[in-house]
Amino acid sequence: MDALTETHDDVAVLLVEPDTGEANRVLTRLRALLGEGMKLVHVQGGESAMEAMEAREFHLVLSELDLPGMGGIDLFQSARFQQPDAVRVLLADAVDENAAIDAINSGGVYRILTRPWDEGELDQCVRTALDWGEHGRTMRRLLGEQRQTHRALAASLSRMERAQRQSVHVE
Repeated sequence: MDALTETHDDVAVLLVEPDTGEANRVLTRLRALLGEGMKLVHVQGGESAMEAMEAREFHLVLSELDLPGMGGIDLFQSARFQQPDAVRVLLADAVDENAAIDAINSGGVYRILTRPWDEGELDQCVRTALDWGEHGRTMRRLLGEQRQTHRALAASLSRMERAQRQSVHVE
């Protein structure tokens, strides 16, 4: 059993898809892949997605490129700062080279999934995206612990040096 399967009850996914039929297709596949215990939020536009991200933390944000009001790349640019730990996947019928570069460079998109995609492709994308996100969160946690340990060691060394100086002074 992989880590994704073991922790699926903790997984929160935001799907931003204006097409109800396509949204139902993705939602059905996500439920089959991750189970009923995952937290799944579906919105149809960028502004609604921003409100959803203000309300809760997501592990994965899947968004259509063409959204009403706010485009998918603009959404990812905002999401990159609002929820930096969320892995971002762009869904599109087609993506030109400039849009792909912009999505990756400014939106921090992990992967671009173009239609027509099959269930296996979506499954693999979601699994690797969630694993990638978990890896990033673990690395940030370990780095934070390492910084705390370093600070504690530096403070301890400083106290030892002061004690040694005082001991030398007393002698």
